Order: sequence, then structure tokens, then C-alpha cells
Amino acid sequence: MIKKKPSRINHRLEKDGLGLKAIPKSALYGIRTVRAFESLPVSTVKLCELPDFISSMAIIRRSCAQTNAQLGFISAVKSRAIIEACDELIVGAHHENCVVDFLQGSLSSLENVDEVVANLALLNLGRQCGEYEFISPQVDISGAQSAHQVYSASIRIGLLMATRRLIGELRFLADELGRNGSIFANQFKVSGQRLTDAQKEQWNQKILFHCLYIRGQVEKLITCSQALTVISMVNKSPAGYQDSELKYCEMTSRNINEVTKLGIIVTSDEVAPNQIDILNLSGILKSIAVGLSQCHQDLHDMIVQFVNERSTTLIASEQSYAILGTLVSQVLCEVVGNDVTVALASDVGRTHYAHVESVAAWSTLKSVCHIESATTALRTHFLNDSSSWWQLLIANIARSPRDLASAMQITQPSSPGSSLF
Repeated sequence: MIKKKPSRINHRLEKDGLGLKAIPKSALYGIRTVRAFESLPVSTVKLCELPDFISSMAIIRRSCAQTNAQLGFISAVKSRAIIEACDELIVGAHHENCVVDFLQGSLSSLENVDEVVANLALLNLGRQCGEYEFISPQVDISGAQSAHQVYSASIRIGLLMATRRLIGELRFLADELGRNGSIFANQFKVSGQRLTDAQKEQWNQKILFHCLYIRGQVEKLITCSQALTVISMVNKSPAGYQDSELKYCEMTSRNINEVTKLGIIVTSDEVAPNQIDILNLSGILKSIAVGLSQCHQDLHDMIVQFVNERSTTLIASEQSYAILGTLVSQVLCEVVGNDVTVALASDVGRTHYAHVESVAAWSTLKSVCHIESATTALRTHFLNDSSSWWQLLIANIARSPRDLASAMQITQPSSPGSSLF
């Protein structure tokens, strides 16, 4: 069977050491991405499914383009085009063009992002995708930077950005527990009678325990996150490395922190592999997941203990809350499984952690995102929604039941604080 040649209208031709390859004309990726995508489909985990890591890679490329222009390594015109391209990726645009398998590791993921950045920069200059003689992914985007250093640094920054969001949500949850728990204990009625002092004390002690536990885990997250802020990334071109090593690190640190506000420190020294810091982070995440599951169970048990009448309100509430309990329980199972993967990767990768770094980073990021979602659901659905069954129970438990159809919806949480520390 004779294959039809791709139409030049819909494709462009790019060339590498293996020959020519037809690339979809609208695609922002290039030939190296296509080679990796076709040759090594290891798993179903595409880079586009991990926006934090794409953004962190773009942040590093953006910051290095700024530094290289400031030191005179590339022209201001190229730097500006690259920075504008990276800014689009940082805010979440064009991520669908990051199609390689994330578990392939550093080279494939970085080449994919570099080609997307290069082609966006070319479009910003009024050129066509694939005209790499004007802006090259290998020369102008990646430059003389170590792929492994940049990849490890992007993992650290990506995990830091995700952890910052989680810290904001956990703080919100602890605040809502402290504020609404005492209100609930003072207003809750059973058959028209308020709780006894002993029952109030029991409730408040439970709430206080979970507040303190969550805040303690937040402090551990902050401490662990501070260890991730040090990255090794040096331009090892003769001019960049020998003459401007210290200046390059200082300027790149400043440029990264202008975007992230994470307090990143770029050093020319070799930083220890990510395995210890990621392993520590994963262990804290497992503890948080266990705490959230226990918090949910205690809140549920308290309500079942204090409510004796099987009203429509209570039945509808329990049905909705059972769904939330299923969510929290499954997140706990997922996080525990991810922690096992991270621990195994750390053990297997004692000598060559780069071989298992991707799966450890992916597992840890999944844990962060899943706990964030469970925390948001628990806070907004059970503690902080003015139309939720929590507030209806406070106001109406001793009165006639109301329709809770609208109360069963999880609302959008307010934006967590942007400060990590």
C-alpha cells in the first residue's frame, strides 16, 4: 500500500540527523518532539497533563533568556521574543503542544518545551514555525545549560508552586474549622435542647486537635519547601561559565523570583539529587492525607452522635457527605500508594536517581493536587458554604427540614494566599 505524502498545505518539513519529517503546520512542537512521541510511548502520562512542570520549565527558560540578554550572550530582540513566548506557557496557553511522555525523562520533556518556546518566539517575530535559523531551540533556548540541571530545577519549582497552593488551602481549612466548630457547638440542638457543656467540650477538643494538626503539617510543608528552593543551574559556555559564573547565578535567581516569588536560590555548586527532598515531601503529604481522612470521620461521627431524628434534611445531608467521604478516602489511598512509589524510586535510584526522577516527581505532584482538591471540597462543601447543609443544620436542626438540593453543590473557594512562607 502506497502512503500518501502529507500535503504541504497542512504540514511543514523539518530535518534532523535522521532525515526529513512532516510536522503538522499548526503544531508548535518540532521534529525532536515527534521523534520522541513516536519512538518511546512508555506510559499514558503526557507532559500536557502536568501544567505545573510545563510552567516551571518555561519560567527557567524565560529567566535564562533574560540573564543571557543582560550579559550580552543573545540579542535583546531574541530575548524579548523568547520571554513573550514563555509568558504564554506560564499562564497555561499552548500546553496541548506538550505531547511527549513525561516518564521519558529530562531530554524529551525539555526538547518538547524548547521547541514550543522557539516556535512561539518565531511567530512573535513574524516568522514561520520551523525557521530555526532565526531562533534555535538548541542554541537560543537551551543554550549551554545542562538538561539534567534544568529538569531537576523545574521539578523543584513545579512542586513548590503546587505546594504553595496546597498550603493556602490547608490554612483556610484550619481557619474554618476553628471558626465554625465553636459556633456549631454553641448553636447545635438535639430535640430542641442545646448540647451539654460536656458535649460542647468534646466537640471543641476534636476541632482543636484537627486545627492544630493541620497547622503543624503546614509548618512541616514550609520547612520541606525551603529545602527545594536551592537549585543548581549554570550556563557552561566558556564566556558564561568562566567569566560570569557568580553574576549569572545572581541574575538568574532574581529573574526567576520576579515571576514566582518563591525565594529561589541559584547556585553554581552541584546540588544533591532531588530524591531526599521529594521523599520528605511525600511523607508529609501522606501524613496530611491521613489527618484529613480522620478529620472527615470525626466530623461525621459527631453529627451522627448528636442528631437522633431521621429527617429529610439529615438523610440528604448524609448522602452528600458520604460522597465526600468516598473522595477523601480514595485520596488517602492514592497518596499512600504514591508515597510507596516515591520511596521505591529513592531506593532504586541511589546511584542513578535521574533514571527514576520523573516517576517520583509525577507521583508527588499527584499527591499534592489530590490533597488540594480534597481539602477544597471538605472546606467549601462542609465548612464554608453559606448555603451548605452545615449552615442549614446550625439554623434548622430543631425546625422543619428544608430542601437541600442547592446545598449539595460545591462552590468555588476563595483564592488561597499567594505567599508560601
